[in-house]
Amino acid sequence: MFRFLLTVRRTQLALHRVWAAEVTENRTMRMRRKTTGGEEQQEEETEMQLLRLRRLQRLRLHMTLVVDNLQQYFMADVLGAQFDRLDKRWQYNIVAYLHNTVKSR
Repeated sequence: MFRFLLTVRRTQLALHRVWAAEVTENRTMRMRRKTTGGEEQQEEETEMQLLRLRRLQRLRLHMTLVVDNLQQYFMADVLGAQFDRLDKRWQYNIVAYLHNTVKSR
């Protein structure tokens, strides 16, 4: 379970790194667009690159949402429920130990 959670966390970090690279690329493209005055061919290529970049951003956003929700589900629901069961067993064992200690005196 923890290996899976570690893999999910690494995936999250990779997606966030991609986001940072996208932001940098988007700024670069916008600056290129502003500095290219009147060159229609280059402007069309930049527009196409921006369109592709927006599609990739949307895909990355959806992937990030899925991975974030998956991690939240496993951390809160699955591990939380297992921890509660473990906590109840631990409390039972403590009570049983104390009971046996008092009983033996």
